[in-house]
Amino acid sequence: RRNEGDYHCSKQEVDRMIRDASAESADSTIVPGYTMSHIDEDSFLAYRQRFQTLNLGNPKVDYDSLRFMSAIGGYRKDPETGKEGLTRAAILMFGTEEALHNLRPRHLIDFRLLAAPAESVERWEDRLVCEGNLFQAFQQIYPRLTAPLKTPFQLEGPYRMTQTAAHEALREALVNML
Repeated sequence: RRNEGDYHCSKQEVDRMIRDASAESADSTIVPGYTMSHIDEDSFLAYRQRFQTLNLGNPKVDYDSLRFMSAIGGYRKDPETGKEGLTRAAILMFGTEEALHNLRPRHLIDFRLLAAPAESVERWEDRLVCEGNLFQAFQQIYPRLTAPLKTPFQLEGPYRMTQTAAHEALREALVNML
């Protein structure tokens, strides 16, 4: 049902509603056969360092890798079945290229900065094809999105603010899209 009337859903929409109605989200599903060896160490370490910088004093910063992964939802144990392991979210967020392609054979993140139609016959001005994990994609795309934004001089206490509302909106949109 949408506003003024009833409509038939496509098979894809029905499948998505059924999947979303599940008690367990698709991201929290334990993926059998995957271990911490399927996690890209550089991505995971960079994420942990960013987490530590933004969350000083949080006890999670002192956790070992597996406990930290569990604390952020990347590793879990199913109390009903006793199965435990990395979640789909952990592989998507931090997985090695090999692990990603085993999980999703057609895994590809294709970022295109479209050209202004009046200025060029080019279809895009900038393109980035990323076959890596979502964290790597974010690290590569976000600076390209925000490069043209101006950052006015603004202080918050003794610190200079380098993010504007536009930066935040682009960051949230990118995270939601990824």
